[in-house]
Amino acid sequence: MVLQSAYIHVSNDDTLVVTGRMDVEGAVTVDSGSLLVNNGNVNVLSTQKTDPALFSDVAGTGTIGVGTAAGVKITDAIADTQTISC
Repeated sequence: MVLQSAYIHVSNDDTLVVTGRMDVEGAVTVDSGSLLVNNGNVNVLSTQKTDPALFSDVAGTGTIGVGTAAGVKITDAIADTQTISC
């Protein structure tokens, strides 16, 4: 779980790999050139509307869940094997 006061920033061509469940209440940014490999469940909860989770490039076979008032911005490619659920 990424709590409201926490911050994850992936940059410099690094990769964030999720194989289980990651609930997001705080800021998460995956910069351009970096990669989120989601083979699990990334759940962006309602606290992200004003400061959306930012994913540049998404690969893997997982699911990105978006809460009712959540915000997610995907700025680059997303694998067709990903599922987005709202």
